Amino acid sequence: MSGKPKIIAVVGPTASGKTALSIALAKQLCGEIVSCDSIQIYRGMDIGTAKPDAAERDGVPHHLIDIVAPDADFDASDYVSAATAAVDDILSRGKLPIFCGGTGLYLDSFLRGGFCETADSPELRAELTRRAEKIGNGYINKEQDTLYYQKYDVTDGGNGFYNHQYMTNTEAAASESIDFDASRVN
Repeated sequence: MSGKPKIIAVVGPTASGKTALSIALAKQLCGEIVSCDSIQIYRGMDIGTAKPDAAERDGVPHHLIDIVAPDADFDASDYVSAATAAVDDILSRGKLPIFCGGTGLYLDSFLRGGFCETADSPELRAELTRRAEKIGNGYINKEQDTLYYQKYDVTDGGNGFYNHQYMTNTEAAASESIDFDASRVN
């Protein structure tokens, strides 16, 4: 058992039942919802966002909904700061943070502990492509997933939970001098 705090993430496309599932989980597991939706954070943007109203929330506390004015700047870095504060607050009260939403960049950035910008590196991309061709795409996916799961105890059942931009994110990690050793791949 790791010393990292446990979280749950309910993610997926629009209209896939994320909100209902996250509320049911929160009720059953004594949790609170942390929205990871890039539009629901804005006040007044209720139409077209599937933002849960008070009745749908059914008494379950929701965080990071209606927190920013529509004309304010808010990026992944701001999200990480706000989500970290919300998670710390939830954990301090002995509750379980349950992320819910479809903005993968927000969740990815939170799990990584920040938003890392990296310059394009054709040489690194070529090396990672060579490794993926030699060892398989699962190698790149597994290396990236390893980076995400270092801070929080999140499992994906080995299914490559993050299904987008593996190569770009792996480049970012590799440019931070993380040693990619094929012998670590199961």
